[in-house]
Amino acid sequence: LAAHGQHACGLTHVGVAWCWGRNEFGQLGDGTNGYGSYRPSPVLVAGSKTFTRLVAGTAHSCGLTSGNIASCWGRNASGQFGDGTVIDQSTPVEAAGGKALSGLYAGFDHTCGIASGNVSWCWGKNDYGQLGDGSTTNRLSPVMVSGGLAFESISHGGAHSCGLSSNRFAWCWGFNTFGQVGDASRTDHLSPVAVDVSAIPVPTQVPTATASPTPVVTPAIGSVRIANVRDTSFTVSWVTDMASTGTIRWGPDDGSAPMNAVYDKRGASGTFTVHFATVSGLAPSTGYRFDVVSGSTTDTNGGAHYLVTTGPTLGATAPDQAFGTVSLRDGSTPASVVVHLTASGPSGTSAPLAALVTTAEQKYWAVNLGNLRTASLDSAFPVTADTVLTVTADGGPDGSAASTATVAVVRAGTLALTLSDEVSQPLQAGWNLVALRAAPATSMTASMVCTALNVVTAGTAVELDRWINGGWDGHRCGLPVNDFAFEPGPGYFVRLTRPATWTYRGAVVATPATLSLFTGWNLVGASAISGTPSVASTTCSQLNTVQAGTAVELDRWIDGGWEGHRCGLPVNDFTLQSGQGYFIRLTRPATWAPVGAAPVSASSIRNTTEASTPVAPSLGVVRP
Repeated sequence: LAAHGQHACGLTHVGVAWCWGRNEFGQLGDGTNGYGSYRPSPVLVAGSKTFTRLVAGTAHSCGLTSGNIASCWGRNASGQFGDGTVIDQSTPVEAAGGKALSGLYAGFDHTCGIASGNVSWCWGKNDYGQLGDGSTTNRLSPVMVSGGLAFESISHGGAHSCGLSSNRFAWCWGFNTFGQVGDASRTDHLSPVAVDVSAIPVPTQVPTATASPTPVVTPAIGSVRIANVRDTSFTVSWVTDMASTGTIRWGPDDGSAPMNAVYDKRGASGTFTVHFATVSGLAPSTGYRFDVVSGSTTDTNGGAHYLVTTGPTLGATAPDQAFGTVSLRDGSTPASVVVHLTASGPSGTSAPLAALVTTAEQKYWAVNLGNLRTASLDSAFPVTADTVLTVTADGGPDGSAASTATVAVVRAGTLALTLSDEVSQPLQAGWNLVALRAAPATSMTASMVCTALNVVTAGTAVELDRWINGGWDGHRCGLPVNDFAFEPGPGYFVRLTRPATWTYRGAVVATPATLSLFTGWNLVGASAISGTPSVASTTCSQLNTVQAGTAVELDRWIDGGWEGHRCGLPVNDFTLQSGQGYFIRLTRPATWAPVGAAPVSASSIRNTTEASTPVAPSLGVVRP
């Protein structure tokens, strides 16, 4: 069994490989790739090879055959196959330059193997020296780990590696900001150094257990959100799938000081499913990094850490209290909820504010609008009685809620939120370009969406289409073909004969997933509700940060036709809405995390007509 990133693979007793999970780069090896090609059940890895060992990286997988030759499949952008190319593959290809290997190991985006004589070779990404060849150059073919050491086994972290020598000593190399190389320093190492074991006592005997061990609590951490960013503090909220403790480990972004710990507002030993912690005593306009810890689970944001920069010190503003209520569906008081609030106006969208609501507050939440700052944090956000506020509530297992209201309404305290695990998206007759704004409680397929939309009136839903591998792939309601999966991230076309409301159960997406976009057209969805929604021009800038000219245009479906924003031009600079889909055209691959504004309401969806058939922008292909 091998698992990493968001996929897993396993071997049967006869060496046949099966994989399941996420698959946009072909990491499942079944010949498919792209958004929506994930597999919630095992699929057979293509080809006739049998394996003795499987390993998994973040988005690539490898197997070692009985002939000791490695094969890999999935993402290869950094050379993690070791086959001399950077070409992704959705079926196994010979890897590691055809070397005979007795061991095979995979990290995030690099791979290592042990050859005859316990000589170690590595290949792939090497930005922190994780290949151990004395450089920080990515290697598309295997390079020998320097130092002439013989290793019996190798283990990988995100960007560091360790080997166990034949005399049972540990050696490590690569990224070392947090001391993961173990040599009592915090300096990255481009070749192996010995782990400092001088402080570890040699046991004279193995102790005998005298009591049952305390069960280890390993909750899943989700919906990590940053709010209340000021000059000297910021707040982090998150949810877990089981009651657990909550801690933020934080420190300067430059790693100049050790990580500190701050605990959940309700104490270090309390166990909750909704968590709220404030980091204070910070310097203005300074960058910080943090990790989220609950129970024995640590969320390091994929090894990159969560990053936040405090704002400058501003002049004092007048207090301006906004308040309302939040309750469970039956009207009772929830155990704990985090309420987030953002304002939108001519100056854009504000940075988010947040407040923790417990049973002690008796359903009431309160947020002071005097603390609102602009998204850049460098000035106070101006509000009037007509300023629109987006208020969301995250109750973890109790569900979520979202609403929009004017400042006048929240000043009066009349905004009432009701937690629910149901999400409702209004759709119009004709074509609708939509996206999931909640992670479904159970797996969702195209046929299930058809069934849900046809519950009230048969024949309401006609077809559902997705854009994959540069073309359209459709499911016709009532037919068994092309019953693809629906998931947050991509966009989908849905064609109806009459207006309907699409309702499904799930957790509202609060933290946007990072999407891997390809050269050409990408149909994506704004799934997350956040304090700083994506704007077309800002999206262009984000995608062009690494290399200018990456993003060309963004298009949305509105009033029965396409409306586009051309990157670099000031026209049609629309705001992305949660629950809607968008086409993005790129000249090269890139990554992006789309954030949506307030959920789309029935009144804000543009009418389309049955006669209007969408044509993918600039493609000239009439489909769906």
